[in-house]
Amino acid sequence: MTHRELRLPILWCHGTNDEEIPDSMGEDAISFMRDTLHIPGGCITCRVYDELTHTINDAELGDVASWLVKILG
Repeated sequence: MTHRELRLPILWCHGTNDEEIPDSMGEDAISFMRDTLHIPGGCITCRVYDELTHTINDAELGDVASWLVKILG
């Protein structure tokens, strides 16, 4: 099985004020998944949260819950 055959849904969340993992590293990770691992773009959902540091907030928790409901439907 190649990565192209994988249909595993991925939710990628990132805060714009994350000092542990800069925005550029998050963007590089998404590009790596698409370009190197050949994970289809439709399998990757990306959410960015303004002002969020290296933590989690209610908006992100809500998005995780909604995403899980959608994929587990």
